[in-house]
Amino acid sequence: LPARVARLATIHFQPKDGKTSMEKAQLFAPLIEEAAKQKAQHIFVFFHVPPYSIGLHGSDLEVRHILSPIFKKYGVRLVFNGHDHNYYHTERGSVNYIVTGGGGAPLYPCDPDKGALESDTYESVHHIVVCEVTGDLVAVTAIRMDGSQLDRFSLHSPVKVDNTAAGKK
Repeated sequence: LPARVARLATIHFQPKDGKTSMEKAQLFAPLIEEAAKQKAQHIFVFFHVPPYSIGLHGSDLEVRHILSPIFKKYGVRLVFNGHDHNYYHTERGSVNYIVTGGGGAPLYPCDPDKGALESDTYESVHHIVVCEVTGDLVAVTAIRMDGSQLDRFSLHSPVKVDNTAAGKK
């Protein structure tokens, strides 16, 4: 099969303004909207404090309240966070949230009573996350430091419907 190019919108942004997590989260909205306008095939968002987490710090509900509807509106596929030193993967609606804080610092315990779903994957372990993008396919693998697989899932970009071809506007 011929290789297909995936169109990714890349924005590097570290909020300098805003004192609270909520104020900083609000600064992301126009950037995510701009990524969607670039007709990116996949939109991934990276920031520090997670809207969903079962680690020591837990979920930031203000960030979730501001950003989750924006992620859904603009078709964000994956959200990567740190802050809690463990691995946590949850799917909420059409968005996959990953806390990947197991890069080498002391680990935090996972507490599923902080809102984990039965289908979630979590472990207090040092790890890396590999994200492979091939056209409309995104394969995500979390790998423990001993090389064993912790989690793996795939996403396909949603089918875009061109209503203009059918005479609709």
